[in-house]
Amino acid sequence: MSQHFSLTDFSSLGFAVFAIFTLFLYWILPSRHRRSLLLLCSYIFYASHEPRYILLLLGSTLFNFLVAIQIEENLSRKLGVRWLVSLCWLGNIGILFGFKYLGLFASLFVDYDVRQILLPLGVSFFTLQCIGYVLDVSRRQTVAERDFSKFALFVSFFPQIIAGPIGRAADLIPQLHGISHPANKFSDVEIRKAFYLFSYGYFKKFVVADNIAHVLSHFEVNPQTSLVIKHLTLIYFLIRIYCDFSGYSDMARGLALLFGVRLAVNFNLPLFAQSPSDFWERWHISLGAWIRRYFYLPLLLKVQNPYLSVFIVFPIMGLWHGANLNYLLWGLAWAALICGFKILNPAEGARKRKPSSLVSAAKAFGVFNCAALLMVFYKAENLEQLKSYFDLSFILAQSNSLGEDWHLLNVVAPPVLFVLAFEFLLFRRTSEANEDLYTSLAEKNWRYQALFYLLLIVMALLYSSPSKQPVFYMQY
Repeated sequence: MSQHFSLTDFSSLGFAVFAIFTLFLYWILPSRHRRSLLLLCSYIFYASHEPRYILLLLGSTLFNFLVAIQIEENLSRKLGVRWLVSLCWLGNIGILFGFKYLGLFASLFVDYDVRQILLPLGVSFFTLQCIGYVLDVSRRQTVAERDFSKFALFVSFFPQIIAGPIGRAADLIPQLHGISHPANKFSDVEIRKAFYLFSYGYFKKFVVADNIAHVLSHFEVNPQTSLVIKHLTLIYFLIRIYCDFSGYSDMARGLALLFGVRLAVNFNLPLFAQSPSDFWERWHISLGAWIRRYFYLPLLLKVQNPYLSVFIVFPIMGLWHGANLNYLLWGLAWAALICGFKILNPAEGARKRKPSSLVSAAKAFGVFNCAALLMVFYKAENLEQLKSYFDLSFILAQSNSLGEDWHLLNVVAPPVLFVLAFEFLLFRRTSEANEDLYTSLAEKNWRYQALFYLLLIVMALLYSSPSKQPVFYMQY
């Protein structure tokens, strides 16, 4: 990875100065200049990570901008639209294949370390966002944008370009149109909500997730590691990924709100999901919605078999994360879990009375542990390490380092338990997916809010991570 100065670390002083300066200019400049300012700052933000990939971002933006216009102009010609949609898929998947998969395939035949290839920032996210936009135009669900600068901002908007949420044109482009309207004033910004999202997201990412990453870096799982410790490391790894990714998503949403832009909710308390399907309705919501809208439902119409569709979609979603066997196995394992649960619970999703607290807790406990167990495919770096997780020959043995391992994991337990406890209280208060979680805190009086922020500050000071980690999903 490039070692030069980068603005993409949300915890850095450089980013803080950049964000404050951008916000200041955004609200003092005449409204007609706001979009141009945001576009310029978004490209500066992107270029700070790796300047050469600005051309890739610009080329991808121009390609999809022109294809969408051509599709709209040929909507009456079905054959022409099909060819253009195929061109869209070919061009965008070609970008992903070239940067994410070609080197890995080439390494099978030549001696080359593919890790030398620096993956373009956010390429998996803005590529899916562009594909969704073009497909929406072809389905007449949105109109093709004719102003290149507006579309370029839709693709490159800096709060979300690192790792989403993946925006939909019908939701995001109208907001980017509206930011230049004189009626859009700073007094209308939801500052309290933006502060909550950014501060809680910051805590999850840089206090909880980074501390867990530091602790887990001291573990080397092998067949002699006790089964309890193996599973605990997987639980911690699941919580680390959740706090890392949802924390970034919350910070992105909070930052975007300060510009008057609402980004999609990306996580909705997935650690308390009641079924495997419910987990994926709450985890990485924007990716799940994209897969369902543009891939799963069209596939289901063709194959007429929901189980086969799931077994096709989830391995592909696994490979979206990287062209490694472990990601493929991860997708297959999730497909098997979802289909198995549906077979055993055919009434899942049907309207029925709310389960008791005990039943709900038991379901959440089971799904949580299954999700943690499947993280073994995420965490293992090779097949040998994967085998060591499933080696049960030492199931009754006690590792000599069990006490040390247990103590090391307990070091970060307080902030982890704080997140779990706080989000459990939110889960108890909310019933529908995508409900705005901020409402639960905002409904409390100022004493509860003050206590919440005080606890965040105290634990952030007590458990400051010794090492900052990049957003985990930046590698995708």
